[in-house]
Amino acid sequence: MTPGDPPSPKIRSIALGISLAVILLVLLCRLGDIVKVAGTLLLWPPHLLGLVEQVQPDQVQVFDLQQKDNTWQVAQPGRYAVYTASDKLLEMSALLEASGNTWLQVVAADGAPVQVDPVHRGLGIMDSILIPGRPVYTMVVPDAGRYTLVHPHPVAEFAIVPDYVSGHEVVIYLVIGLGSWRLGVSWCGSSANVAVYAGSGRGGLLRRPHSRNAHECRAAGRRRRYPPS
Repeated sequence: MTPGDPPSPKIRSIALGISLAVILLVLLCRLGDIVKVAGTLLLWPPHLLGLVEQVQPDQVQVFDLQQKDNTWQVAQPGRYAVYTASDKLLEMSALLEASGNTWLQVVAADGAPVQVDPVHRGLGIMDSILIPGRPVYTMVVPDAGRYTLVHPHPVAEFAIVPDYVSGHEVVIYLVIGLGSWRLGVSWCGSSANVAVYAGSGRGGLLRRPHSRNAHECRAAGRRRRYPPS
């Protein structure tokens, strides 16, 4: 190597670069889960206060499409959402949506169909980490009871959960924004307190007691050395 050439990279530098690239790749692959975790953490305090609803573990019902005509037991009427992480089902949803069709039909016990509508959004921060994938359909179930799910049979799964998002997006985003602002204010306040504490250690607020004690010790020494007459 001549004096003008740049230094050769060391093995440790190469290993560090490879490690950072692998970590970045893993984070990109798990970006959806990271977004869901962040949303779950931000919405948990408002959920405890009753401001927003969150899906609970016992509310997530997962169905295997390889089973013919799954049966769905609905405990209470309301709006429900269909989620999936299957690339096949996501692609099928996009293709059928153009023609106004869906790959899922929901039929009540008396034969009445339930209207299934596509969800026109991707994965968002309001989606729970408990639910696999992203939403594809939403529907309003009028009555509790047993429903038949008619669908194709690829190797895939989907989940049905109570839909606490559709129609409440503005409120959820407002709550998340206020929570993020509150966290930012708290973080700035904590950083300012740390800075003042560290500065006082260098500048004298923490040293004043030490300086005062040293002054008193010197004064006591002078009194012992030169007692009053």
